[in-house]
Amino acid sequence: MICNCCLQEMTDLATLSCESDVDTDVIAGDRRCPDCNVAPGGQHHPGCDMERCSICMAQVIMGCPHSYEAEDEIHDGRDARWAGLR
Repeated sequence: MICNCCLQEMTDLATLSCESDVDTDVIAGDRRCPDCNVAPGGQHHPGCDMERCSICMAQVIMGCPHSYEAEDEIHDGRDARWAGLR
């Protein structure tokens, strides 16, 4: 499955993050995201069920108040990277 944002194959083990960088400071586990397959420290692909809001920790896909259309504080996917834990 190709990500519409980064145009990478999400099932490919070479795809570590939706963005080109992997933040090794947030790595806490060693498992890939069970939904979008990013490596620990990687930024989730858009629409991932596991991505948590960087502000309130609610699931972004469920439309938390800080979703991408929010007027005040806006969720930043770079601050909600996969930590390798469920």
